[in-house]
Amino acid sequence: MREFAESDMDDLYALHASMSDAQSVMPLADDPAEEREILREYIRTIYGFYGFGMWAVLEKSTGKLIGKIGLQPECEGVALGYMVHGDYRRRGIAQEVCMAVCTFAKEELEINSILAWIRDDNLPSIALAKKLGFHPTEVMRQKERRYEL
Repeated sequence: MREFAESDMDDLYALHASMSDAQSVMPLADDPAEEREILREYIRTIYGFYGFGMWAVLEKSTGKLIGKIGLQPECEGVALGYMVHGDYRRRGIAQEVCMAVCTFAKEELEINSILAWIRDDNLPSIALAKKLGFHPTEVMRQKERRYEL
């Protein structure tokens, strides 16, 4: 894992294209120049201020960007977010990296509570959250239920 860089732009579009079946994934801007500016601001403000954020997940053997997983600050606290390229799902990558991110959050950042927002029909994400120790709450936002660790 590493912080995103502007050079990741093409790989980010490929990652998002592989997520066409995911209803809760924020789409990228249609204009790559606009998305590049959004990424530039994200790098400056989120990484610069918080020291964490969404990180690029790279395949160990090739260095190819295959996902993005990390922590997002939000009003209710810190939320775990994750997406893995469609070609790399069901290999335990999300579980391995999310576990490392949660451990880092708890031990290094001393974050006591981590949230995850998951649609009730997203059974693979619910299963992953439960494997990581998250528990569902009654709190809903739009069509997503809040899970807490």
